[in-house]
Amino acid sequence: MCLSSGCNLQSAYRNPDLLLPQHWSRADKNTSETTQSDHNHNEPSSATAHWWKTLKDPAIDDLMAATYASNPTLEQALARMDEAQADLAVNKSAMFPSLSASTDASTANTHISGGNSSGGGSVGSGQIAGRSSTGSAGVSLHWELDLFGRIRNSVRAARNHLDARTADAESTRLTLSAKVADTVLDIRACRLVEQSLTQDVASYHKTLELIRLKKAVGLAADVDEASAQRNVATAQVSLTSQHEICQQQLNALVAISGKSREMVDEQLAKPLANGVAMPAVPEATLEIPATLLRLHPTLKSADKDAQAAWADIGVARAQRLPKIDLAAALSGEWIRSAGSTINLLTWTLAPSAAVDVLDGGKGAANVSAAEARYRQAAAFLQTNVRSVIEEVENALAAEQSAQERKTSTQLALSAAQTAFAAKEKQWKSGTINLLELEDARRQLTLAANNATSADRDRAKAWVNLVKATGNSLTHLENETYGTSPPPQTVE
Repeated sequence: MCLSSGCNLQSAYRNPDLLLPQHWSRADKNTSETTQSDHNHNEPSSATAHWWKTLKDPAIDDLMAATYASNPTLEQALARMDEAQADLAVNKSAMFPSLSASTDASTANTHISGGNSSGGGSVGSGQIAGRSSTGSAGVSLHWELDLFGRIRNSVRAARNHLDARTADAESTRLTLSAKVADTVLDIRACRLVEQSLTQDVASYHKTLELIRLKKAVGLAADVDEASAQRNVATAQVSLTSQHEICQQQLNALVAISGKSREMVDEQLAKPLANGVAMPAVPEATLEIPATLLRLHPTLKSADKDAQAAWADIGVARAQRLPKIDLAAALSGEWIRSAGSTINLLTWTLAPSAAVDVLDGGKGAANVSAAEARYRQAAAFLQTNVRSVIEEVENALAAEQSAQERKTSTQLALSAAQTAFAAKEKQWKSGTINLLELEDARRQLTLAANNATSADRDRAKAWVNLVKATGNSLTHLENETYGTSPPPQTVE
């Protein structure tokens, strides 16, 4: 049976025991069994593959395309995938016979070094006394009989390495896309806050001018003017710091996308759909843990590397056993001399077997090393499983917190808008002075900034959840989710 189908010294791979939760901590985020079966797939759908389009942000769409086209980190991941593909082809080639050909031709001339005369004739020194020509051509075939599975396990290991590197490339794409989306969200929020701080500086300047007018007529003291000057300086410092943060975020986006600052600025200037200030996100629904972890690219990579390490154990075991080679050769030789030609045709068949009788324990050590590498890979898989579970749970907690803060800040913003409208009516009727109106304006600006930050955090929490789950959220196809209007500030 070994001669016909080969013997495999390594049993089939079995997944190591992994500690998986039955459900996520937030029950409202778990899919039902029916939904899970509907989404039981190995590859993301067209909707989830371009998950960022859910944000409906043209800057993210354009910068994502540029990042995928030129990012060096992604190029490295793709190059490693190509290398693994080539390595698989090399290992598969050993499954087939190799055929080589050779040819050779030569001509020989015979010279006489002396001279004599006989019967009136002579042969001069250095003349050609005879010429012969030879030629040969042949083909040879070599084939290793994979009786003990060395080649099969090598191919299996190489194929798993290719799958792992493919998953790594998928993970790199996900990391880059999340980084682009995160940074665009940061910049949009940063610039909105910068606009609000600019209004704050103008408001404090106006307050300082009013206090100076009151001081001129004896209605304000020096300490009031100094306090107003301090407020102006503090607001200016905040504006300068905010501008620096925005520039740093812009630089990060330039670095990751490979586009110039001018082009990135041009993309960020494009308005969002429906006139919103920040992209809104849909409600996220997660696959059950077992399905999500099976689809996660980081875990797919670790699992495939573990399978490759398991196959390598079979390779190490097979290398300790006899190596059976079949060799065959066919050659022809042609010799022409003194006007006659001789043709020779030769064929050979030479099976051979080679085995290390004494190797000083090298073979056993190689098997032990392969087994140790598998244990490392299995432990690495378990570590990654725990890390992914932790990241998903943290992302769920962050999303819930961001949603609660968004609700609270929207209520605070609505209250600040109502209060400012009332103060403005009072100021127009003359019941309050401009100082009180400016104070209400700054309170409205603060509430608007908090609402902007909450909108940003809510969107970033969703992006982080996409990344933490390995882009296996469901219901990304939904196009009817709500939008967040821009925070209202008063000129």
